[in-house]
Amino acid sequence: MVIWRGANVLLRMAELLACWREAERAYDIAAALYRIKSEVDILLANDVAEVTKEIWLASTLLRDLYDLFPFYSERGRYLLDYLAVILPCLRRTLQDIRYHIGNYHKHSFERIWIDLDADFQRQSNVSLKVRFVLYNDFLVQLIQLLSRWEASFHLIG
Repeated sequence: MVIWRGANVLLRMAELLACWREAERAYDIAAALYRIKSEVDILLANDVAEVTKEIWLASTLLRDLYDLFPFYSERGRYLLDYLAVILPCLRRTLQDIRYHIGNYHKHSFERIWIDLDADFQRQSNVSLKVRFVLYNDFLVQLIQLLSRWEASFHLIG
């Protein structure tokens, strides 16, 4: 019986590798934005710094989820359903940011930041900072769900 439980935990850990991958991607994007902050106008630097801080927080929260999972593996099945919702959205957002940052050969970092922010505003009428605040709030709720703190949303199923 213990062997089966161990195999089940390993299977779930494999599914959670996406958390680790997105945490790495978020960290890389935050590091790139940190470098961009010094290249943009002083009026935009604060916006870049705030978004960078939120992306770094997302990276940390994703790593925390991955690290906490083995200790709370019995509750992990609920977590996987929610991760199936948020991780593709987060991945797409990070890929869009990476795409915009990749245009540094064609445009200044200031122009890239302005275009990036405008693009996200056009997509959903939500700024990039607010988008990551929402992601981070959801990730905090998942950590609370995993560790049996009071989560502010109901379980699926």
